[in-house]
Amino acid sequence: MDDLSNLEHKSTEKKRNYCCICSNFRGKLVDGKQMRLHRFPADEKVRKLWIKRLKTVSTGFVLKIKNDRLCSAHFVDGVYNSKNQIPSIFMVNNKH
Repeated sequence: MDDLSNLEHKSTEKKRNYCCICSNFRGKLVDGKQMRLHRFPADEKVRKLWIKRLKTVSTGFVLKIKNDRLCSAHFVDGVYNSKNQIPSIFMVNNKH
């Protein structure tokens, strides 16, 4: 019965999602700011722009699954909204 109990517990645990470019995850503190994860936009034009930008830092980047996320560290001032929808900040040699 213990084995069954362990399986049930594992199946109810939430899997942590990470940024598809860096190791940030939701809630992680980076430079005093709490990271948020953002899904790739449903708007095809904006989604293609995201992918194009990501390929500039990770040439082999391929959007693998619909659950891929990008963290707020890649947006100006850590904010993703309708006025700031395109990621533009990427790490180069551990510096933004």
